Amino acid sequence: MRQFITHIALCCSMLFCLAGLLHAQDWESTGPNSRVMKHQDGSRTYYRRTAGQKVLVKKNVGPSGDVRLVTHYYMDDLGNPRSCKIFDAKNKLLYKVSYGYQISTGRLMKERMLFADKTDPKTGQPMVASETRYTYDSQGNRSKPLVFTFVEGKTAESLFGKKSTLPDKVFDEQNDIANPNAHRVGGR
Repeated sequence: MRQFITHIALCCSMLFCLAGLLHAQDWESTGPNSRVMKHQDGSRTYYRRTAGQKVLVKKNVGPSGDVRLVTHYYMDDLGNPRSCKIFDAKNKLLYKVSYGYQISTGRLMKERMLFADKTDPKTGQPMVASETRYTYDSQGNRSKPLVFTFVEGKTAESLFGKKSTLPDKVFDEQNDIANPNAHRVGGR
C-alpha cells in the first residue's frame, strides 16, 4: 500500500501543473511537433506528437535529467484525447485513462482512470482508480470537476492531485498569452 501511495504521489506531482506556476514556466519550441516546458525547480516536461497528430507523448524529467513519468495520449480526428497510458520511469504501465465526450456537442463529460495492474476480484475487470465527471452551464462553461475515487479511505485529491489527466494544450497558437490569468471573451 505504501508503494502504491508513493506511485500516486509521484503521478500527482508530475502529471499536473499547478495553475499558479504556469506563468513562471518557460516554453521552448524545438520543432513543429515538439515542445519543452521548463519548470522553476529545474525539471522539464517534453511533449512530442506524431506528424499525423494522433499520438502525443509527454515525458516528465527531473532537474538531474532522470525520467519520472511518461504519458502517451491517443487523439481523435479533432485533436481531443480519447485515451492515455501512464508509465513510470522504468516503463511499467501504471494507469490507463479513457475520455468520454457528449456526441451532440463534443464536450468532455468523463475521464476514467484504471489501474493497469489491479483487477476487481468480483468481476475480473481492471480496477477503477478514479472517475472525473463534468457538467456544463447554459453558456457552455465547464463546471468544476466532480471526482470519484474507488480507493477505500482516500479522497481523490489526496491520491491524484487537483487537476485532470488531460494533456496541456502545448501546440495551441494561444500559448503566448500576455496575462496568464486572462480569459477569452465570448467562448472557451
